[in-house]
Amino acid sequence: MKLQPVISLRYPPRSDVRTVLLEAAASEGWNATEWELRERADLESVKTALDQLGVENTVSFRVLPDSADLIEDMAAYLPLDSLEEDDWFEPDGLVIRMDYSDLTCVASVGLAMRFNEVAEGLVWASCSGFPHALRLAGVPNLPEPLQIPHAKTMMQGSTGMWLVQGDGIEILGEQNHDFLKEAGIAASSECVVDGKVMRRPRMPIFGGRALDIARGTEVQGVSDEPIYLLPRDL
Repeated sequence: MKLQPVISLRYPPRSDVRTVLLEAAASEGWNATEWELRERADLESVKTALDQLGVENTVSFRVLPDSADLIEDMAAYLPLDSLEEDDWFEPDGLVIRMDYSDLTCVASVGLAMRFNEVAEGLVWASCSGFPHALRLAGVPNLPEPLQIPHAKTMMQGSTGMWLVQGDGIEILGEQNHDFLKEAGIAASSECVVDGKVMRRPRMPIFGGRALDIARGTEVQGVSDEPIYLLPRDL
């Protein structure tokens, strides 16, 4: 896996700032304040130049596969379309949604059966109001907390769980990586920040084989590119 730096500006860049970014082969993201650097090695020089120009900026990262990575070694969260009341699931269709009220995946029966072929220990339940869909009610729990090495914001909710936002890097860890390769889909309710274990909402993590199914061109409901985790620190 590799890290792609992303520089976020508070304001759209002036012409001199744009020149600095373009000279580093940065490409403009979805809006004028987000710029993706091609190489991690360019980050320090670009950030120094922006700081010297007095430009407010923050740095985050995207974890991306590189040519040497095997699909079975990958792990990712899936950005999914929200489950809506008027959604319709065909029995043999390949549709997946996220119920963001409780962070559970809802899949058409056909897709759920596909996941069962590559994942172990999945618990599917009926989904009220959607006769041809199943709710992913349970997945195996990863043996260790996930690692968030650079937490930027942390907020504790009324339930005691934490919302932790990092710089885009989450580390699965060797033991979790080996576990996920066997389980196919798993989740963790804990993360480690600065040596402290914190409880947070469980989100399903898709291993390579399940990820390969979900990213198939015939599958509907995956709204963006997977959010990859590092198997280990780089």
